Amino acid sequence: MGVPLALAGALLLLTQAGAGESPAPASGDARVRAEAERALSDASALLGSGKPESKREALARLDVALRGWRALGEQANEAETLLRRGAAYGDLRRYPDELEDGQAALRIVQRLGDPRAQARAFYLIAQARIGQYDFDGSIEAFERAVELRRAVGDRSEEADLLYELSYAHRSRGDYGRAVEIARLELELRRRLGNRSLEAWALMSLGAACISAGAHQEAIDTHREALAMFRELGDRESEGLAMQRLGAFYQGLGDSRAALTASEEALAIFRVHKNADGEITAYIVAGAAHLALGDAEKGLEVYLQALRLCRETGERSRLGAALIHVGNALSRLKRYEEALPYLEEAMGIATETKNIWTEAEVLAALGAVHLGSGRIDEARVSLRRAAEMSRATNSRIRETKVLNQLARIARDQGDLADARAQLEAAVRNIEADRARLASPGLRAAFVSAAQQTYELYVDVLMALAAREAGAGHRERALEAAELARARGLLDQLAEAGIEIREGVEPGLLQEERRAQERLAAALDRQLRVTRDPGAKGQEEAAARAVRSQTLEWEAAREKVRASSPRFSALREPPPITVDEIRADVLDDDTVLLEYALGEARSFLWLVSCDAVQSFELPSRAAVEAAARAARPRLTEPPRRRASAPPAGDLDTLGRMLLGPLAGRIEGKRLLIVADGALHYVPFAALPDPDGSGQPLVVGHEIVAAPSASVVSLLRRDHAGSGPPASKTLAVLADPVFERDDERLPTSTRAALATGRPVAEGALAQALRSAGMERGLARLPFTRREAKAILALVPPDQRKAALDFEASRATAADPTLADYRFVHFATHGFLNSAQPALSGIILSLYDREGAEARGFLTAADVFSLHLKADMVVLSGCHTALGEEMRGEGLVGLSRGFMYAGTPRVVASLWRVDDAATAELMKAFYRGLLNHRLPAAAALRQAQLQMWRRPRLRDPFYWAGFQLQGEWR
Repeated sequence: MGVPLALAGALLLLTQAGAGESPAPASGDARVRAEAERALSDASALLGSGKPESKREALARLDVALRGWRALGEQANEAETLLRRGAAYGDLRRYPDELEDGQAALRIVQRLGDPRAQARAFYLIAQARIGQYDFDGSIEAFERAVELRRAVGDRSEEADLLYELSYAHRSRGDYGRAVEIARLELELRRRLGNRSLEAWALMSLGAACISAGAHQEAIDTHREALAMFRELGDRESEGLAMQRLGAFYQGLGDSRAALTASEEALAIFRVHKNADGEITAYIVAGAAHLALGDAEKGLEVYLQALRLCRETGERSRLGAALIHVGNALSRLKRYEEALPYLEEAMGIATETKNIWTEAEVLAALGAVHLGSGRIDEARVSLRRAAEMSRATNSRIRETKVLNQLARIARDQGDLADARAQLEAAVRNIEADRARLASPGLRAAFVSAAQQTYELYVDVLMALAAREAGAGHRERALEAAELARARGLLDQLAEAGIEIREGVEPGLLQEERRAQERLAAALDRQLRVTRDPGAKGQEEAAARAVRSQTLEWEAAREKVRASSPRFSALREPPPITVDEIRADVLDDDTVLLEYALGEARSFLWLVSCDAVQSFELPSRAAVEAAARAARPRLTEPPRRRASAPPAGDLDTLGRMLLGPLAGRIEGKRLLIVADGALHYVPFAALPDPDGSGQPLVVGHEIVAAPSASVVSLLRRDHAGSGPPASKTLAVLADPVFERDDERLPTSTRAALATGRPVAEGALAQALRSAGMERGLARLPFTRREAKAILALVPPDQRKAALDFEASRATAADPTLADYRFVHFATHGFLNSAQPALSGIILSLYDREGAEARGFLTAADVFSLHLKADMVVLSGCHTALGEEMRGEGLVGLSRGFMYAGTPRVVASLWRVDDAATAELMKAFYRGLLNHRLPAAAALRQAQLQMWRRPRLRDPFYWAGFQLQGEWR
């Protein structure tokens, strides 16, 4: 009960302490004494084997010894034997027998005045009471044992008892006290100098912190313990630390990280045949699959955990496995199948008096009843689950329950109650989010909570329809902003400070080493996929990349946590409607903000003097229309197998812009999209004025992750110091292939026998970008580069072509000297690992040596730019992984973090010849006519549209301006 593997040996020694003492015999027969001593020796050997059947044999031998000591009247030996037998009963979960022996031993040793033996007796009593769920009695006994050990100076044993005492307080639900005691244990372990037990103390503190809602500290302590276990070579304990980290990540909504951690833990547990660890890791992995949308896979993994629980008789996790199976079946709408699992779990919760498990069962039952249409039963279960979640300080579970209660209230027309439930849920989300130091975890946490924000917007808009003029429409827009791009807002705020200033050099070195290990893992993955002799190693290499990515992120977070500047950084609040109107918009600009919802969606039109809103179809309908229109936009006209269905763009345009007819004439449009709308080029949609012309004809168009982001970009760039001293840097026409004519002839001949460079992770990314045939040279990018460089005086420009269009050039600090930075090359999107999306630069140097030529989104975050604008004249460069509430996490976002307030990038694989024409026109407007970026892009796109050969949106509509337009 609460005893980790690493402490098992220590606790066995604790129960056997004093066994080597030889109390003076009071009287008795030598034969009886010899038989008792032999029985005690036999029992010790049997107990040492660790096998359950051996423990049962040991009990019989201990009974013999006990009869002998009582016959001889030797109370010290009688007490010793009672303590050993009680410990054996505890191992066999015969807790009433364990308690009886502990109390009997205590009476004897109190008469004898032996404080060490008394401490052991109290420990036995405490363990027995935990086994019977008498947590108050357990805490009282542990506290007595701690006092006795402290009094005699047994600091190591005191630390062992503090570990157990913290666990007992957690079990009772007193999480604050559990954290206090765990801190005392950790402090004591550090003084004693046992690194292994110090690592376990960190785990204990982390477990207490997660119960108390201190999620970031729980993660940090477990990461520290993980590093110590690795240093010690303790693989099994490393697996447990990794598995717990996975559970924490999953609880906070970072399901990809949770899956990576749980799979690594599973691999360790299988090697060590640790069934208990496997069960927990399966449960975490199942939850991750469920959250990632694969309920069938989640159910499959949960059933494996359940099977192991039943095979091993593991009751402590059986309830959790049953609940998770029930949840998966509920997600699959197999409600009646879910009920027996949840009812069995409730039986276990009642039997064990575990209110944590009971609250989980009630929440799961509420979802099943709700899905089955049993509304009254659902409400009863959910209300009780909410009460118990508050009692156990589980804000994450309480939030989910409040969300379901609000849905019931809304559907029954009680909008006031629905609003109250959702506002409580949002307060919980914001409170938990504020306690996370990692922007990545914050973003994942808010992303996982999008359902709550979405429902909150829906309820506020329903209230707006019922109570016109009461401000509900404005509050709904603010709620939508509250859910948008919070991670990017945090990172932009962080980007404005020198976060590493004042950080301990050792932590900075640890961060650098973690980054190097990640690079090494990526290189290893590339080598494995390129080597025919390394078949079967691909998954291990990929797993190593995922694991090293987590370690690198952990090292970065430790730097943040210890940075004085980061500690002083205030979280940027989401913007209010009044601030949008006063600080973001102007007389020529209106905001169009979309929020997609399950039953209906919304569009807000905000100008300097008014806020209007419009109801749109459901998320499913809007996204279906966007998907139907996409082939019409992304495929070149000559490749379209047949004419696209008439009206695809018209249908989407009417759906998204129809309500705006007569309301936006001549205005610049700042568009905050949602979901699949991030992939829609609004410039190509028909104008709602009825002219049939594309929207770009009458409007400048700017995209943004949120209005709050625009406000922060504007503020930070205004205060970023003097502008860059030079005008334009261009990286274009890199060297991709081994047969490129720019390579020396001898080098090309030597390389001809080798394997192509586009292998491994890069090849996978290229396939996802539709470039599986390889990396063709882009000759028009050279023409593009020369044309735009010609607009700038020689001393104001930098031309990095051929081999100079390299990763080294992109990372060169002197790039910060240029106002405009232009990349004309291939881009790629890695959907499985968004951090490995990027742009491809030269893959060879002048001597023909292979070079790491792709600049990933993760790399971009480490650049430092003062550029007014970055232009990504490549394929898919505006895109990334869609994270609900964050928009698309990709290259554009990375460059904003690196210091530029505006980015021009593409939404699909663009035509390089057409792009060269577009970019020449764009830079002429920008540099010759001094137009703002949004106006220059519109002018360039209009020039393309007016040319019959390039009129199709495929050629010009893929590029969009993101961020600041002024």
